[in-house]
Amino acid sequence: MLLQRAVLRELLANFILASSVLVFVVALGGFVKAMYAFAQVPLGLVLELAPYLVVGLFPHLLPMSFLVAVVVTYGRMSAEGEVGAIRGAGVHLGKILAPALALACVIAFANQFLLDQGIPVLHHMRGTFLRKAAQSAVGGWNRGVPDLHLGPFYLRGTPSDRPGVRRDVVLVVDRDSKRPKRGSPASAPASKPSEGETIFARAEEARLWIDGDFLVVELKNPQFVRTGEAGEVPARVEIEETSFRISLDELVSSGPQVLKERDLPTSELMAALERDRFPTQREHLYRFEVERRSALALAPLLFALVGFPFGVRYRKGNRMFGFFLAFAIVLVGYYPFLVVCEQLNDARKLPPVPAAYIGDAVLLVLGGASTSRLFRT
Repeated sequence: MLLQRAVLRELLANFILASSVLVFVVALGGFVKAMYAFAQVPLGLVLELAPYLVVGLFPHLLPMSFLVAVVVTYGRMSAEGEVGAIRGAGVHLGKILAPALALACVIAFANQFLLDQGIPVLHHMRGTFLRKAAQSAVGGWNRGVPDLHLGPFYLRGTPSDRPGVRRDVVLVVDRDSKRPKRGSPASAPASKPSEGETIFARAEEARLWIDGDFLVVELKNPQFVRTGEAGEVPARVEIEETSFRISLDELVSSGPQVLKERDLPTSELMAALERDRFPTQREHLYRFEVERRSALALAPLLFALVGFPFGVRYRKGNRMFGFFLAFAIVLVGYYPFLVVCEQLNDARKLPPVPAAYIGDAVLLVLGGASTSRLFRT
């Protein structure tokens, strides 16, 4: 019992260290990206974005951190002769593997909760932050900030004696091919802008205000210049006055927030499938998402079976080696395999249940065979 407690303490210490490093790196990268994307938003408000950047990756970061902890812990024990001493004392290696399996169960339950409830709820809360960010940026522009740059939208003008009104305005709306189409100005020609199009405009005056979840832009005497794909002739349009609306969610993110199967709690997915509310052609997507969450939750248990024999055989207690091995197994093997199976399910070439669990089955065979061979030697 004392041996198992000592192993568990070391596993926990290495797990906390590995997860802290991974979370810090992910959060730092996301925060730098957010500061660039929300350059006109107060720093305190950008900090509120941190949970949305990190928590969604926890179901992937925690199993990876656990795999690092397993490899480092048992690698150190093997390198310093502790595993050999345990064997010499007649203690079965399963006793020192048991703490890793126990910790894996705790992480598996946490992952299941995050995938079932935590992340879907966080997705809906993200919309509140996006609206606050857009409202803050527009409020700053109306109070005297020289230009407004949010996502695909850029507006610059000279302050006037009227609050919220700018003169000699330059407007740019960049509609690259990766973004969904957005509505064209109300008084513009009937044909809507196409993907890959950029709209430039100069106007005598511009006024902005927030109307619910939309940014309303009113232009006086604008002259539009539309440029399409390479080789197309630019179109010039002069209008006396026009206004258009852009969704705040669309303005400060990469596009409108589309509700997907991953954004729904598992309880809603299951209830919808039981009621047969979704069209038949999309049922396999919802079924795969339910099974995918269970497969991801099982990953820590499978990583324990894979990491234990790797650590003992390679006898490396170095944490850098643990990180390298974990990245090799997870990012080069497990997740790419899961993505390929998901694409096969989307194309209806593989049923949802096999598509979700094939990656787990491969880990189970690999880890089970390696651990069993280690027990016999």
